[in-house]
Amino acid sequence: MEIALLLMPLVGGFFFAESSFFLRYQVAREDGHRRYFRSAAVGVLLFLLIFVARLWLSGFQWYGATEAWISQAVRASISPEAARHVPLAITCVGAILVAYPLAFVSNVALLIIGFDRDHWLARAINKEDDEFDSILFRCLERDQAVMVTLDNRKVYVGYVAGLWEPRSTRRGFGLIPALSGYRDQDTLQLTITTFYNIFSATIEEAAEGSSEQFKLEMMIPYSRVSTVAIFDPDAFEAFQAGRDEISRDVEEPIQ
Repeated sequence: MEIALLLMPLVGGFFFAESSFFLRYQVAREDGHRRYFRSAAVGVLLFLLIFVARLWLSGFQWYGATEAWISQAVRASISPEAARHVPLAITCVGAILVAYPLAFVSNVALLIIGFDRDHWLARAINKEDDEFDSILFRCLERDQAVMVTLDNRKVYVGYVAGLWEPRSTRRGFGLIPALSGYRDQDTLQLTITTFYNIFSATIEEAAEGSSEQFKLEMMIPYSRVSTVAIFDPDAFEAFQAGRDEISRDVEEPIQ
């Protein structure tokens, strides 16, 4: 009986860790064992919080009367042996009930003081030293274009529209494409085949201008990505111009 009751705060810890900004992105990037231990640690803190809160509230007559009424109602429907676990049950159930509201309040408080979702996402990425997500996040934050090469040599250049959420069933990121093409099978030389006519617009400018551009947004699963790189249009144009000049020199040798 005690073991079953003590599992409740662990579930509450999991709910809190999955909902709070300052834990959800870090927990999502951890392996299974670390995730379970972190949820258990949060559950223990919730249990202690409710235990201390009950001790403090017991000094108020209204709370003492309310808890006594609840205890009496529960004891009337269970066996005498189980009745002795009612105070523990109240604490354990309370640890689950406060998990979501406490996570919501903490998120609002963090937003008020300036720590939004992106802050905690960046913190989790930096802590895990994930260069892949780090490049995508920098491009998202600075409205820089990113070049993505897929495992089938398809290439997209565009703006990151959003990174994956922990509750998503598939890990991937949103991309508003500006250019697309492919890499040659032998030389891996990039050839652009499609222009989406939004390359000069940042995400904010696109949002202010026309919602039609967001209809181009695509979701790219991480499992399909071979490489990602920050895309510099000036460097790309200079490289393309240099490559075309070399091609002309080869095709028209000096007499």
